Amino acid sequence: DLFPLTYNQPQRHCGITSPISLAPPKDIDCIHTQKLVEAMKAFGVFEDEEELNHRYNKTIHNNCH
Repeated sequence: DLFPLTYNQPQRHCGITSPISLAPPKDIDCIHTQKLVEAMKAFGVFEDEEELNHRYNKTIHNNCH
């Protein structure tokens, strides 16, 4: 599930930049996101969390040396 129902918890954000909005996604947003992910996977351009973390760590390493 891309959007767990944890909206009543203290607000925090993940990622490098802060979010544009803290509002929870609408149902149609979740549907469009899932369709986008499926299309990206079909074309071999989807980066899963493991790949993202690897790239991020390499970037941090390269920027610190």
